Amino acid sequence: MKKEKEVKSTELYQIRYGLEAFAFAREWIFKPNQESLSAKQDKSIKNKIIKAGELYLFLDELHSYSWLNKNHNFSKSFESETKTSVTEKIRKRYEPYLSLVSQKFGLNISFQDKTLDATYEQNLIRIHSICKDYLVGFAHSYNDSSLELVIRNWNTPGDLLYFLVAIRYAIQGKFPIEIQYSKAMFLTETARKIYPYLIVSTEGHLSLLGKDLKDNKTKSFLVSRIKGFKIDLRNAIENYNQGNEFFNLKDYLQSDPQAKFSKDEITYEFEISNRNLDFFKHTQLFDVIVIGNAKRNQWSRISISSHNERKIFDLLFNYGTFIKLTSPQDAADRFVKELKELNHFYDLER
Repeated sequence: MKKEKEVKSTELYQIRYGLEAFAFAREWIFKPNQESLSAKQDKSIKNKIIKAGELYLFLDELHSYSWLNKNHNFSKSFESETKTSVTEKIRKRYEPYLSLVSQKFGLNISFQDKTLDATYEQNLIRIHSICKDYLVGFAHSYNDSSLELVIRNWNTPGDLLYFLVAIRYAIQGKFPIEIQYSKAMFLTETARKIYPYLIVSTEGHLSLLGKDLKDNKTKSFLVSRIKGFKIDLRNAIENYNQGNEFFNLKDYLQSDPQAKFSKDEITYEFEISNRNLDFFKHTQLFDVIVIGNAKRNQWSRISISSHNERKIFDLLFNYGTFIKLTSPQDAADRFVKELKELNHFYDLER
């Protein structure tokens, strides 16, 4: 049994290394090459292109984690280390990793032919599978529906893997990342420079928790609302200086006034048709507690605890006449008021 766990663990880090090699190759070698061609060999773009050997040297340093040592200097400078024997040795080590992601996800790179298979970028199901396998390796919490929402709203879904890789190392290295962010219900975008702490999934949304450097407050950013990002990951790793950022999720959730989740948790009670109860229990992200039978025939009483009343109202709209909110009364009154306002709105439109 122990041996099976070790094999599984080994495969997980091999997949991670392969996905990171692919993400960096796409971002630092193939994308700049394509941009350079379309810009008629623009020199400013061309200067950003790195070679395969340089990428392997960077990956070797990155995955050694020696850069996390405060007294460590980035030993393999892109400019000074050019020995073919060194890069060839690293390349052979990475061959099985790239082969694994090729077999599992169909992600293929040929540095020799200067080709990279980008067909996955048009397939949201493949992107979901790729990002899921990478995300579960470091996210504090995760669920499929939250990732689906991010992929559907991401400007260029093919860029999402590189974003997740960048976030992973920004969290580990404690260095900042700049994001273009559009708050929910707002049309405008603002640039935010943040120290990322965690990626968490809460009530169907994938969120990035981090310190906003504008006001030094810890905030929650919906990943689906991030419209762009900037980070010089190579420079950050090469010139790494150990930071003193510290984050405790439990303290944040319980005491930080900026915490989205610091709203009081409320227990809501409902009556629900027995015909829908089993489906309801197996499709909701909430913990559903069956209290007992309701007064009317073929109905049951259930309870759900949540910080988010909007989610409760969405649930009521979704199940219509097959569910009824019975407690707390003030929440039921707000829902009835909303129903009346909606009815009035549609009456005016007729």
